[in-house]
Amino acid sequence: MKKSLLWVVLLGLILVIDSCKKDDDPPPAIVGTWTRNIYEFTQLPNGFTKYWEGYEIDTFGETNYTLLFKQDGTYTRVYTVPSSSGPSLNDTGKWTLDGTTLKLTPDKASDLDINDELLNFPGIQFTVVGDISDIRLTVSQVLTFRLPSDAAIDTSNSTGEDVPDEDIKPVDVTVIYKFDKVK
Repeated sequence: MKKSLLWVVLLGLILVIDSCKKDDDPPPAIVGTWTRNIYEFTQLPNGFTKYWEGYEIDTFGETNYTLLFKQDGTYTRVYTVPSSSGPSLNDTGKWTLDGTTLKLTPDKASDLDINDELLNFPGIQFTVVGDISDIRLTVSQVLTFRLPSDAAIDTSNSTGEDVPDEDIKPVDVTVIYKFDKVK
């Protein structure tokens, strides 16, 4: 009888200790509030690297681009665009991080429509670049921009004339989004 009681107490103790271990898991590094700091162009094709590779821009017209990732797998994303130039976005949904693929799934189809209207900017699927740290989240996605080539810019610089419209071509660019952690 004493042996049976001892085994029951030991089994109960093991279960309590095991359940305490699971509760102490820290949240994933992505959990928190992030604000977009800067965009950087990279991986441009030949003929577009002299002026565009490493080019940094702090906005595409939007302001206050913020992402809040919660531990329960939901997110809130907010950014504003002046009403004269386009819509603003305030969407919620679910996020998943599978390896280096970060996917946002908005709750409402109308939020996807806003993304389509903005030529898939700011996007719903990203590639995580490097590690997510306590202070920095860096993601990327390929977008298409209309850009003048290096040769067209060189010609424009030498003549002092604007680059003609026919010399501005669609180019796939990997855009790196650099977010700073706020909370």
